[in-house]
Amino acid sequence: MPTVIEPHLAQKLDAMRAVHALPGPLIERFGQVLASAGRWDVFRMNPLRFADAHGFTHHECTDLMVLAARVGLLDFDWNLLCPACGGVQVSDASIDDLGGDSYCHLCEVEVPMVLDEQVEVSFTINPGVRAPEIDPFANVENYLRANFSENYEKSPELDAYVRSCVLDYFVVEPMGMVQVAVRMEPGRGLHLVCLDRHSATWINAVGEPDPAGDMVSVEIGEKGLPPASLSVPPGPVTLLLRNTTATRSGVLTLEVDHARVYQIIDAHPTREHAFMTGKMLLNHQLFRELFRVQSLNRGLRLNMRSRTILFTDLRGSTALYDRIGDLRAYELIQDHFRILSGAVRTHAGAIVKTMGDAVMATFSTPRDGILAATAMARGMETLMHEDAADLGIKIGLHEGPALAINAEDRIDYFGQTVNIAARVQGLAQAGELVVTESTHRAVGVEKALREAGVLKETVDANLRGVAQATRVLRYGL
Repeated sequence: MPTVIEPHLAQKLDAMRAVHALPGPLIERFGQVLASAGRWDVFRMNPLRFADAHGFTHHECTDLMVLAARVGLLDFDWNLLCPACGGVQVSDASIDDLGGDSYCHLCEVEVPMVLDEQVEVSFTINPGVRAPEIDPFANVENYLRANFSENYEKSPELDAYVRSCVLDYFVVEPMGMVQVAVRMEPGRGLHLVCLDRHSATWINAVGEPDPAGDMVSVEIGEKGLPPASLSVPPGPVTLLLRNTTATRSGVLTLEVDHARVYQIIDAHPTREHAFMTGKMLLNHQLFRELFRVQSLNRGLRLNMRSRTILFTDLRGSTALYDRIGDLRAYELIQDHFRILSGAVRTHAGAIVKTMGDAVMATFSTPRDGILAATAMARGMETLMHEDAADLGIKIGLHEGPALAINAEDRIDYFGQTVNIAARVQGLAQAGELVVTESTHRAVGVEKALREAGVLKETVDANLRGVAQATRVLRYGL
């Protein structure tokens, strides 16, 4: 028997149908899953795992969640994760809010702000649709679960050790205070960690013992615990945890040997489940189409270690207008764009922009870019055969690091990788794909190219703006 869908959820599902032409049964099934989901199931949902669990394809599920976020059914969570423990160091509602690198105070390691690997994109049901049923401060289990990504699965050995390090857990109410009595042994270090404010303080026992004891005030401000360590004499110590903010905070007291943590991780590595990265979402076409609803900071700058950039150009389009007239030529050019955008979307890419008769598209992997290029070439062959049009697609592909920037309220890309991809495309003739040798070496690329086309030549090309010659491979598709 179908789950009853509450009015607020039903209204949002209707809004999804009105905004975008996703299949109605797909939206209905998505609504049924959300209606029957448990409280933790709708908290920071991973589109990839959600899809696998409920019989959607990854692409369908991402479309559904992006569209749901557009109409206010779901909220975006852009989470910067610690690569060692999976702790959520930063969680923002928009890509625009992402800042620079962070620091995991639990693992004491730097956390780079890199969209490829460490930025997890998840979705949480909007509180206006379903009232939050999770109190992250209710107990230590909730506190840990709310502040760690479930896509990082600790080994039983590491989980057991971490739990053994937790001495106590305290909730400090707004403008409130909690007294913590501890006994500090000589040479002992006590680690105070505030996960919700991404901060920590060390309390170190140094000097001569003080039988009378000591009292130390530790203030929790908007930025959390003070970063500097505190020294106390060995003996009984009372910590006064004072919350000077208008929101609750949690504080863990731990005794942890970080060297031991790294030993356990080496012997029993943390298992990382596949999750949607910021890089993957920026390669999702529907997200790019709806992204203008989010305001972008003019100074937005986000690094990516790897980005596959594809450029196309169309041979014969100018002469086409003279030969068959403006109206029919315009229709053919639009058909060409539909072929290209369909190929990009099918192979997990996104159109960044169009430039006259050309497009720039991005992909998460070179193989996806190769498959899209092949689909473009085949689609153009069919179009030319049906309309006897003398048109030819020219494609260039390169992979490398890139900088995501705000260009007129949309995400664009900047850097030498983009420049090389554009220059490589300029080497292609009609019906050809030119790829750089470094891109050709990527996983799955050579096989995909063997199946798609014929290698014509390998040459060292002098590209404008590139100091050294670039080895490229020219394929006929």
